[in-house]
Amino acid sequence: MSDALAIQTRGLAKSFTLHAQGRVRLPVLAGIDLAVASGECVLLDGPSGAGKSTLMRTLYGNYRADAGEILLRHEGDMVDIAMAPPRLALELRRRTIGYISQFLRVIPRVPTLEIVAQPLMALGADAEAARARAGALLERLALPRRLWALPPATFSGGEQQRVNIARGLVAGHPILLVDEPTAALDAENGARVVGLLQEARANGAAIVAICHDPLARQALATRHFTLPSRNIAA
Repeated sequence: MSDALAIQTRGLAKSFTLHAQGRVRLPVLAGIDLAVASGECVLLDGPSGAGKSTLMRTLYGNYRADAGEILLRHEGDMVDIAMAPPRLALELRRRTIGYISQFLRVIPRVPTLEIVAQPLMALGADAEAARARAGALLERLALPRRLWALPPATFSGGEQQRVNIARGLVAGHPILLVDEPTAALDAENGARVVGLLQEARANGAAIVAICHDPLARQALATRHFTLPSRNIAA
């Protein structure tokens, strides 16, 4: 494991206001202090409702923190995404922090190969080189070549998840947030995904993951971070 700190939260808090229920305030995260170094894979633990998904979305900036800091190592400096202006937040997502969710959300009618290559092209990579890298990942994930020119809207859940994994890994982000990477996959394809995530970690990526698959948990985790059960999450 590298000594370089990639993620650090200090006193992170997040709550939701339920406007349809008399503006009841629902606290979800409070006082979260998390540190993740390059080359680590930290699995988030805790009972259902503890706030694991909320923490991931807050780290990515999809949810705005109520309090605290979310420091990410970006081009050598620690940057607080919780306070970052929109343009910097977009740059952090483009270059530094990737989010691999359970579900594929893409523009309809765009071919799979283009969908996977797009994050790398957004970094200025040559289009052909980006497509070659995308194709190599799709091959590693055993997605048949006959599907590469098709939009993934009609793919099976497992095929869409593999497209999502490839898209999330193609740009080589130094920080990765990964939500249930093997949930829709059989054992063989799950092992392929685990292997790619292990390679990303070995190459220095800092990974924070939610994973309930026992075999994947054992293979991926270098450390666990348990959210307290007193939190009640949306």
